[in-house]
Amino acid sequence: MTEKMNSVICGVSAAVLVLVLNALLSFPASAWGDEGHEVVALIAQAHLDPAVQKRVNALLGADTDSLTAHDIAAEATWADKLRELGGNGVRQMTRQWHYIDIGIAAPDLDRACFDHPSVPPATPASKGPARDCIVDKIQEFAAEVSSPATAPEEQIVALKFLH
Repeated sequence: MTEKMNSVICGVSAAVLVLVLNALLSFPASAWGDEGHEVVALIAQAHLDPAVQKRVNALLGADTDSLTAHDIAAEATWADKLRELGGNGVRQMTRQWHYIDIGIAAPDLDRACFDHPSVPPATPASKGPARDCIVDKIQEFAAEVSSPATAPEEQIVALKFLH
């Protein structure tokens, strides 16, 4: 056998060994989890304008929901906790609001967002259609948080869905 052939065989053997070890030692992927949400919320908080931070703290401080604590890190887990709780059909209602399932080969945002259903007039975004995606919900909830016409309770819910 030539030296070049030995080198190729050793390279292939090493690659196979790496693949086998990877398969044997791999672990199931974990979802984002509370810690991921909390870290991102704390990073975002560090970049908030002081006036915005004051408004966020005021909204969260007025929250009466007992699902999470009322600081920015804890509230960042609220939407997942609400979905996990699942009472009154909330899991089914909000489950698609947490992600977007967009194709790689032929990305189609309209299709992935169910053709962007509108929220009926005078209906809070939190009561909007279940067949919606995170792209639309971010826009809807951001509009509610920033609108003085939105009821304070809905502004709190919108803020919690946003982070």
